[in-house]
Amino acid sequence: MLTLFSRAQVNTWLLLESDPLVVSYCERPLIIPDIKPKPVVDFWSGYAGRDELWLVSRDPNPASIDESLPSFTQWARANKYEIRQLPPPDEVQSKVYLENWGLIVRDLSANGRYINPALLKSVRDVLQQQRSIGALCSLLPEVDPILVRVAAYSMLHSGVVSCTNIATRELGPASLLELV
Repeated sequence: MLTLFSRAQVNTWLLLESDPLVVSYCERPLIIPDIKPKPVVDFWSGYAGRDELWLVSRDPNPASIDESLPSFTQWARANKYEIRQLPPPDEVQSKVYLENWGLIVRDLSANGRYINPALLKSVRDVLQQQRSIGALCSLLPEVDPILVRVAAYSMLHSGVVSCTNIATRELGPASLLELV
């Protein structure tokens, strides 16, 4: 179960979900000791070959972690963690992107278990050329269109497919997908 306490954390989680290079993550993995109030690391994110600790600032112009938490910075480096301090995601500038990834994550959570390798192969075959989600669904009429869409979202999530306008237009039947 995922437990997030602020809109900034939810939006940051969606950024983690949207990055196909993230192999694994954990929310609130540790509390930074020896300081009051005790800051919490918002996310640990694991990539192939490196780990990062993400701190989501509540301030759009946060102080340097090296200056504000020198002991923590030293500990993280000694344990081979990269520290990423993030300003709160810009909800206005990133609104469409975050809403699209929220939709993708919800659809994958609800229907991802029904996606099988044969369906993913069929979607991949149809996407040998750029297609809209609507065209993709119509070219696979023997499959429930919801499952075709979720298979495409699964491929988008894993970085096999891209959607050029995911940050600027609401996902829908006209959204264009192409193999990466």
